[in-house]
Amino acid sequence: MKTACLKILSVFVLIIIVTIPALATENLPANTATDNIELEAPAKSFLVVPLPKAISIELPKNWVVLSNSQRITMGAFLESIQNKVLNEGDDIASSLPFAANYFDDNRRTIAIMNVRYYPEMDVFQEEARNFTKLDIEELDTGIKEGFYRVTEASGMKILSWDGTAKQMLHGYTTYVTEYVRQSMVGPGSFRVRMIRILDGKNSFTITVSYLESQTFLMKPIIEHIISSLKISKEPEEMPDNLSGSSETQSMMTTFYGEHWGFSILFAFLVTWGIGLTPPLLIRYALYRRPLNKWPAIGYCALLFFVNIVIFTALGSESKTHSALVLIALVSYYILKKRGKESPATINSVDKPKTKEEDTENSVKSGKEVAATITALKELRSEYDSTGIFHSLAVDGAFKQAKIIIRADKQNVVEGITNDGRDPAEIALTTLWNVSNQEVSTGHYHVYRGLLTEQGKGYLYVYNKTVDVLLDREFIDKKEAESNRKSIKENIKNTG
Repeated sequence: MKTACLKILSVFVLIIIVTIPALATENLPANTATDNIELEAPAKSFLVVPLPKAISIELPKNWVVLSNSQRITMGAFLESIQNKVLNEGDDIASSLPFAANYFDDNRRTIAIMNVRYYPEMDVFQEEARNFTKLDIEELDTGIKEGFYRVTEASGMKILSWDGTAKQMLHGYTTYVTEYVRQSMVGPGSFRVRMIRILDGKNSFTITVSYLESQTFLMKPIIEHIISSLKISKEPEEMPDNLSGSSETQSMMTTFYGEHWGFSILFAFLVTWGIGLTPPLLIRYALYRRPLNKWPAIGYCALLFFVNIVIFTALGSESKTHSALVLIALVSYYILKKRGKESPATINSVDKPKTKEEDTENSVKSGKEVAATITALKELRSEYDSTGIFHSLAVDGAFKQAKIIIRADKQNVVEGITNDGRDPAEIALTTLWNVSNQEVSTGHYHVYRGLLTEQGKGYLYVYNKTVDVLLDREFIDKKEAESNRKSIKENIKNTG
């Protein structure tokens, strides 16, 4: 790709020079001779101009075609400038078969247009299509530097530089350079646009320019001239000995640049590194335990949208964000991943049991505490919440309840063996006591009567526990209402 760019740079310097002789015609007398070019008149005010290499373009009827003599003068000017700005061996064969100007009623040049061919060009459409963003930037830099070399030799002054861009025109890849230059005859400035089609021996450049003070009238006319370009032949095929790389290599270079392997690896590391760092920190550094289903989904959804914002800011143009979707799925797995299972858990997997059988067997074998802890674990799923602080409070309450059940072994055993209480009831009662104490201590109040977000999480645990106790008929509606009223009074009077 670099070789192709270097070939084009030498040609672009010639294109720049060709523009200057065209400017020199600003003070040439009008000449209506068509120089043996037959003009076919369609409807309205434009003429179809047939050009060599199966090309045609439309021009307004009142444009003046430069004669062969005038074009020879332009060629002589070209050679004189060429000797000053080009290095030996940089020149390339070219021809100028057509040029035309538009003059106003005062014989002042308003617009200029010419076409130049490059029969020895060996850069083809296939290569032109594959230029990367970096290639185009280097190309534009070289063209700009060439311009300033020319200005020193010709006296032309560049007022502004808009750069070079890749554009599609009727199926052909073109490179368009636009800039503003000072008029070489009289006041004012000209906006110049050069459209280059690289197609081997059929390569050519169309240069159009107009006086900026006449932009309102001339800009739409120039746009029409450019869009009217027709090429009634297929692009030249690039010879195998010039291809330089396989089709796959060319495609990868197009999308990722010359060092595409490194670019892909770097992009992979950045994307997955940024994407997976937060869930890894949450799971193993901050939370240190698996998250429940809905909190994990909530985290993943939040991180997904944060990643979209980050990568969009970094310049990502992806519309599907498929990589971020995969990162979200992996993040969910990380947040839900548990550590190594204990032997008791493995045995339970080998011999599946129902919840009722598991609890009943624990009681019969004298393992009342184990039965209560098992019941506590089974209750966990009923407390799932999408709220982050709810989830934190649920985990905190269950952890404290487990510690209390193990520490209060005697009362647990007596409650089950002597009073016939259900282990689930004992587990729920313990959760009720933990959440009631956390809410009522005042540690989670902003001020009297108003809880912090973490306090609201423990209130959620309290109300959920009352709901489950009622659903399982461990308490009746009257007791449930009394408990809810009591907690509200505690919140109101504490803090």
